[in-house]
Amino acid sequence: MQKRDLPPQTQWLKSIVPLEIELGTERLIMLSDGVFAIAMTLLVLDIRIPTEAKDFHDGLTLLLNKSIYYVITFAVIGGYWRFHRNLMHIVKRADVPFTNLSLLYLALVAFFPAAMNLLGEYGNHAEAVIIYVLVLAGCGFLGQCLWLYAVWHGRLTDVNIGREVFIYRLTAPLLFPVIICLSLLLLFIPGIQPTIVFWSWFSLPLFSMFFRILYSYFNRLMTRPQPAQPSEAQAEQTPIRQP
Repeated sequence: MQKRDLPPQTQWLKSIVPLEIELGTERLIMLSDGVFAIAMTLLVLDIRIPTEAKDFHDGLTLLLNKSIYYVITFAVIGGYWRFHRNLMHIVKRADVPFTNLSLLYLALVAFFPAAMNLLGEYGNHAEAVIIYVLVLAGCGFLGQCLWLYAVWHGRLTDVNIGREVFIYRLTAPLLFPVIICLSLLLLFIPGIQPTIVFWSWFSLPLFSMFFRILYSYFNRLMTRPQPAQPSEAQAEQTPIRQP
């Protein structure tokens, strides 16, 4: 590990407080896996029949609603965990800004159970839906910031990422947080139920397929070979036919 160079007047601090520029990734990976595991476990603890249910059927309906929110939240956390695992496979070192961004990312992951519980209790309020969606989307945006910071000019990686892969990897993961944020616009429709926002998420596979087709089209346009232009010397040597 490289040590931070201290000013001459404070060189004696080296023996007391060792400062490191590059930190290992092992402890960060262990912390991340622990936070993800705890957040996934806490989700299921909120799934229980509410005490304010009028009867069994009413309680079963409320339990079903919470179960749907549980499946959505668990799937999102699982996707973010896979994203973080793939990221840490290419990250060979960590620095202070990357560690701080990771802690902020994990803070949002740890907040997922609270956001799901709020949605389960007050899902008929637009404010609860907005908070839940913003927590999910904020985690996605932060994860993309982590990836961009790590791979920019090989700052924390030793992998050479091509231009096409970089553009795709930069834009594709943003599809989910952008779409769910745009789904909040449905709340401006008068008289609409706030939970209708989640039904609009079923269109995500269509948007993903459209994005892949659009990306492939523009990628072919950018990589299409240009016709070779004759050089000046060849142009001068080419005889001009007289009519």
